[in-house]
Amino acid sequence: MAFGVRRLCCAALLFAAFLAPAGALTVKAIEARAGLLWLGNSSREGAPSPLLDTIGVAVPFAITPALSFAPELDITGTQYQLQVYSDPTRAVPTEIEFANSVWYLGLLLDLPLRYSFPLSKQTAIGVGVSPAFMLRIPTVSWGTGGADAGVMSGYFYSKLRFFYPSAQVFFDWQVLSGLALEFRLRGFFPIFHLWDGEGLPFWDQMMIDGNIGFRFSL
Repeated sequence: MAFGVRRLCCAALLFAAFLAPAGALTVKAIEARAGLLWLGNSSREGAPSPLLDTIGVAVPFAITPALSFAPELDITGTQYQLQVYSDPTRAVPTEIEFANSVWYLGLLLDLPLRYSFPLSKQTAIGVGVSPAFMLRIPTVSWGTGGADAGVMSGYFYSKLRFFYPSAQVFFDWQVLSGLALEFRLRGFFPIFHLWDGEGLPFWDQMMIDGNIGFRFSL
């Protein structure tokens, strides 16, 4: 498990290094945003697919006037339980009232390449693609949740279940000089279902994030 995490972290660093030869990138802005993230859950146990609050910050680096590399960190979180009646090694989102659970802090690291298409002097639309990583950290537990946390964390970090290729579309509106309003929709795709052998529908553990934010030009 740890070896797989290290390999993907190294790959992310190499990806960033490949994009950033000396002097090639310049910081163009700082972005701050908040939104809602839908997390797919097909299990009959736990909670229906929850909507989670997110906050995040990004630092885009200009490669060309239209192309940028924009590493971003978003923070979210929810409670998880082990399934009781089916696979007892699988972690699923749960209701806040469930007695045996753990609240996991979610750190969503997104490393997109984004391309913008100007519509006018004040507006632009764009698309982006990215390798992304959802890092889940156990915090507060209830009931037997503390004893279950090791099994749940093992589930999250095995079979590359923390690796999510993503795609996004966005709309930018330059409100003032140096200040833009951003609207964005992102999808994070659980491609680990191709090899994890669980037989789950593809939308299980998929994440769809909609957010609004501000970009402060530097």
